[in-house]
Amino acid sequence: MDSLLQKLKGKAKLFLSLFIDLVVIGFAIIVFLSGMELVQSTANQPSVALNISMSWVYMSIPIAMALIIFNTVFEIVEKIKTKTIDISTE
Repeated sequence: MDSLLQKLKGKAKLFLSLFIDLVVIGFAIIVFLSGMELVQSTANQPSVALNISMSWVYMSIPIAMALIIFNTVFEIVEKIKTKTIDISTE
Protein backbone atom coordinates (compact mmCIF):
# COMPACT_ATOMS: atom_id res chain seq x y z
CA MET A 1 0.00 0.00 0.00
CA ASP A 2 2.90 2.35 0.63
CA SER A 3 3.96 2.33 -3.02
CA LEU A 4 0.38 3.06 -4.08
CA LEU A 5 0.19 5.95 -1.62
CA GLN A 6 3.40 7.40 -3.03
CA LYS A 7 2.00 7.34 -6.56
CA LEU A 8 -1.33 8.96 -5.67
CA LYS A 9 -1.79 12.68 -5.20
CA GLY A 10 -4.33 14.98 -3.61
CA LYS A 11 -7.69 13.75 -2.43
CA ALA A 12 -7.19 10.20 -3.72
CA LYS A 13 -4.11 9.86 -1.54
CA LEU A 14 -5.97 11.22 1.48
CA PHE A 15 -8.99 8.95 0.96
CA LEU A 16 -6.83 5.84 0.53
CA SER A 17 -4.86 6.69 3.65
CA LEU A 18 -8.07 7.22 5.64
CA PHE A 19 -9.48 3.93 4.31
CA ILE A 20 -6.34 2.09 5.43
CA ASP A 21 -6.64 3.69 8.87
CA LEU A 22 -10.27 2.57 9.13
CA VAL A 23 -9.30 -0.99 8.21
CA VAL A 24 -6.62 -0.91 10.93
CA ILE A 25 -9.19 0.32 13.46
CA GLY A 26 -11.64 -2.41 12.42
CA PHE A 27 -8.98 -5.10 12.83
CA ALA A 28 -7.91 -3.69 16.19
CA ILE A 29 -11.51 -3.66 17.44
CA ILE A 30 -11.95 -7.32 16.50
CA VAL A 31 -8.71 -8.31 18.24
CA PHE A 32 -9.60 -6.13 21.25
CA LEU A 33 -12.97 -7.86 21.69
CA SER A 34 -11.42 -11.31 21.24
CA GLY A 35 -8.73 -10.39 23.75
CA MET A 36 -11.35 -9.33 26.28
CA GLU A 37 -13.10 -12.69 25.86
CA LEU A 38 -9.75 -14.43 26.42
CA VAL A 39 -9.10 -12.36 29.55
CA GLN A 40 -12.54 -13.22 30.94
CA SER A 41 -12.21 -16.92 30.14
CA THR A 42 -8.83 -17.21 31.87
CA ALA A 43 -9.75 -15.25 35.00
CA ASN A 44 -9.72 -18.37 37.18
CA GLN A 45 -6.72 -20.01 35.53
CA PRO A 46 -3.52 -19.48 37.55
CA SER A 47 -0.10 -19.26 35.98
CA VAL A 48 2.04 -22.18 37.12
CA ALA A 49 5.30 -20.24 37.33
CA LEU A 50 4.09 -16.88 38.65
CA ASN A 51 1.01 -18.02 40.57
CA ILE A 52 -1.05 -15.11 39.23
CA SER A 53 -4.18 -15.19 37.11
CA MET A 54 -3.49 -15.75 33.42
CA SER A 55 -5.91 -12.93 32.69
CA TRP A 56 -3.16 -10.50 33.78
CA VAL A 57 -0.87 -11.99 31.16
CA TYR A 58 -3.49 -11.90 28.40
CA MET A 59 -4.54 -8.35 29.30
CA SER A 60 -1.66 -7.13 27.13
CA ILE A 61 -3.72 -7.93 24.02
CA PRO A 62 -6.66 -5.58 24.66
CA ILE A 63 -4.34 -2.90 26.06
CA ALA A 64 -2.19 -2.97 22.92
CA MET A 65 -5.23 -2.85 20.66
CA ALA A 66 -6.70 0.08 22.61
CA LEU A 67 -3.43 1.96 22.14
CA ILE A 68 -3.43 1.18 18.41
CA ILE A 69 -7.03 2.42 18.11
CA PHE A 70 -6.20 5.61 20.04
CA ASN A 71 -3.12 6.28 17.91
CA THR A 72 -4.93 5.62 14.62
CA VAL A 73 -7.85 7.88 15.58
CA PHE A 74 -5.33 10.60 16.45
CA GLU A 75 -3.68 10.16 13.03
CA ILE A 76 -7.07 10.37 11.28
CA VAL A 77 -7.89 13.61 13.09
CA GLU A 78 -4.51 15.08 12.13
CA LYS A 79 -4.93 14.05 8.48
CA ILE A 80 -8.39 15.58 8.31
CA LYS A 81 -7.27 18.81 10.01
CA THR A 82 -4.21 19.29 7.81
CA LYS A 83 -5.61 17.54 4.69
CA THR A 84 -2.11 16.18 4.08
CA ILE A 85 -0.38 12.85 4.46
CA ASP A 86 3.15 12.42 5.75
CA ILE A 87 4.21 9.05 4.32
CA SER A 88 7.46 9.03 6.29
CA THR A 89 5.51 8.48 9.55
CA GLU A 90 3.25 5.71 8.26
